[in-house]
Amino acid sequence: MNSLLLFWIFIGTLVGNVSAEIPLDPVPAPIPEINQIQPLMDKKKWPEAIERLKAWQLTASDPFEPGMLLAKAWLLSGERQKSLEQLHKLLALVPNKKKTLVEEQIKITSRMFMTNKAYQTYRDGVDLLISGRSRLAQDRFRSALDQEKENELVLFRLGQSLILEGDYDQGRKFLEEARRLNPLDYSVKAWMGRAAFLSGRLVQAQQELEEGLKQAPALEELVCWSAETWSVLGKKAKAVEFLRAHTDRHPLDLMALATLVRLEFAEVPEKTSVQRWMEIRKLVQLTMSRMDSTEQVETNRYLGEEGIGFKKADELKKELVTLLERIDGKVEESKTQN
Repeated sequence: MNSLLLFWIFIGTLVGNVSAEIPLDPVPAPIPEINQIQPLMDKKKWPEAIERLKAWQLTASDPFEPGMLLAKAWLLSGERQKSLEQLHKLLALVPNKKKTLVEEQIKITSRMFMTNKAYQTYRDGVDLLISGRSRLAQDRFRSALDQEKENELVLFRLGQSLILEGDYDQGRKFLEEARRLNPLDYSVKAWMGRAAFLSGRLVQAQQELEEGLKQAPALEELVCWSAETWSVLGKKAKAVEFLRAHTDRHPLDLMALATLVRLEFAEVPEKTSVQRWMEIRKLVQLTMSRMDSTEQVETNRYLGEEGIGFKKADELKKELVTLLERIDGKVEESKTQN
């Protein structure tokens, strides 16, 4: 295994959450072009290697192999944007069975850190963001961005931290930059939609979130935030039905359950039967029991990056206890009226 390949694999591992198999150097029957180009890449003679790869791609019957190598050469020469442009062009040329490999490489290339220092600065920012110190996190992300101007992960987290601080317009600008680098990232779409919702642009929020749902129908942020948006737009029945279906399939998605509880409670008319209040009470108790029974596994997953944008577990428990007390009060009122 040559040193270039080792570097390529090592650099990909810095991303952390990317679960992609990095395409290796092509190894079919001997191809003269590879034999001539590989030594140039090994010696980091990027301009020469890039020109040879461009010429090979123009004449190759299958553009996949030279196209992927060309993207790699652009990236390792310090031209991330040109590498991404090459991959997006390649995506339109390759057959469907190879599109997934190109899409995964777009994800890796857009998120890759070229230095350990930049990656560590970014991770410090993420840790601050998880702990709720989003303003301090912004400083780390800006510092990481100074070191790596076009890194989708850094742009995404900076936009996310600004949104959490209430700066929705500025946050969306950084998310737009992240989306330009990787239009396939559904997490960016989720937070674009959330920023639009929080700033009162409900139709735009609905469009962003529904577009994200097409790619990742089970992503909890998209599920919860889409339901909330539909509810505010007067589509409460659709929101409740959607959440019921999701929580049936994913019974340990606690934030989706909590969102369902809120919408069920909000939808109940002032004058309703004791039976209806008891149905909602049962749902609240179910959510609380699942939080208790899965505390070491499911609840804890919200303590990390998956919990950014959601209430902390202890805050959610307090909310549910208060809601339970309010429901008990409504039950007593209904009994008195009857």
